[in-house]
Amino acid sequence: MQPRIVSLRSEPVAFAHRGGMAHAAENTIEAFVLGLRLGANGLETDAWTTADGHVVLDHDGIVRRFGRRKQISSLLLNELPDHIPTLANLFETCGTSFDLSIDIKDVGSFSGTAMTARDHGFDESRLWLCHPSLPLLLEQRTSLPRVRLVDSTRLSRVKEGLEMRCASLAKHGIDAIN
Repeated sequence: MQPRIVSLRSEPVAFAHRGGMAHAAENTIEAFVLGLRLGANGLETDAWTTADGHVVLDHDGIVRRFGRRKQISSLLLNELPDHIPTLANLFETCGTSFDLSIDIKDVGSFSGTAMTARDHGFDESRLWLCHPSLPLLLEQRTSLPRVRLVDSTRLSRVKEGLEMRCASLAKHGIDAIN
């Protein structure tokens, strides 16, 4: 019988995926509040940066206006629909006593997300930034030393095997694989 490996965390994190999206529109303040109220101690979302530098929370990064599809990155914050919250709105409404996993959808969102978290007193060790590009994650390690960086990948892309990938990630300071 193998010895039990002791967890490095005092409690597991139960992430509410895009908030409590089973009962509220995903990635809305209402969904995030609901997820926490229902017992999650972590929230999961996706981040994009607007043309004027605001980090906003939306899955697709596309806004449909007047029959056209526009990328969030090409729009100013005041041009977005009201249901798309900023990361600042999330902290102002939900506080900072939860873990937060964010799929970074555009490269500019790394620094903007970390800066917004700092500005709101969020404990950076509870911030999990996920991205599928390992080289990009490695670039972020020096500028974001306390943030949890997550290699978001598919098992089919892990050619060297899961154990070897995890060892390599740990060696380079990447905190988790998703």
